[in-house]
Amino acid sequence: MVELQDTIPQLEQAGLAAYAISYDSVTILANFAAEKEITYPLLSDAGSVVISRLGMLNPYVRKQHGETNELHEDRFEGVPYPGAFLLDESGLVVDRRLHADYRIRESASALVDGRFGFVAAFLEGDSYVDDVVKVTVRPESDRFSPYQMVWFEIQVAVKAGWHIYANPAPSGLTALNVGIDVETYLQPGELVVDQDPLVLELAGSDQPVPALEGDVRLRLPVVVATSGREPADVTGFVEYQACSETECLPPRRVEWSVHLLPREV
Repeated sequence: MVELQDTIPQLEQAGLAAYAISYDSVTILANFAAEKEITYPLLSDAGSVVISRLGMLNPYVRKQHGETNELHEDRFEGVPYPGAFLLDESGLVVDRRLHADYRIRESASALVDGRFGFVAAFLEGDSYVDDVVKVTVRPESDRFSPYQMVWFEIQVAVKAGWHIYANPAPSGLTALNVGIDVETYLQPGELVVDQDPLVLELAGSDQPVPALEGDVRLRLPVVVATSGREPADVTGFVEYQACSETECLPPRRVEWSVHLLPREV
């Protein structure tokens, strides 16, 4: 473990792909790395100097502790917002992920596999099938840590010759809608749709209608806000209405559930 300001030039020259910054001391980080078997560099930013320069210093941590009835200690002063930056080969920041709550963390696999423009590697999931649409739900992992952001891929495969509607759907039609049944320990994030909708012209309507067809993939982030001692069941739903050029099926709601285990198990 080394001090941050003495190390960045050597890291750049060595071409290292990843490192982490913390306001903790070198000793604390060394012990943490040894305990967790971390092999990438952990950099000590004593006094949160670089954290402040990056605009990542969290001045609201005392307030956040008060809102969640947690004990606030002086050692939390200087904590950054959880965040990750993606740099290109020239050192320019090309993407970033930041969270307002200091407890929220995305897994390394989530950041590398999907959040930064790569193809996500999700686990095998359960499928729900009717005559026209097949819905498959895949988590990025079946394990979680407290306040970890777990990503889910929802694949909606629409039969050839059919489509489903996207928002905003006209009155009388049901648009694709994905969500979770929110419990006190679950916080959903913003849904990401990996497909631009088509524009359809419907008879009797003077407004273009957005629609989706083929293999539609969506990603939904969920923060599992628990102590991490007990399993968590994430339950959700997918709503859609499938139509062809000649008929429209009734709207359907598919309910799904994924069982997650604490990472310590």
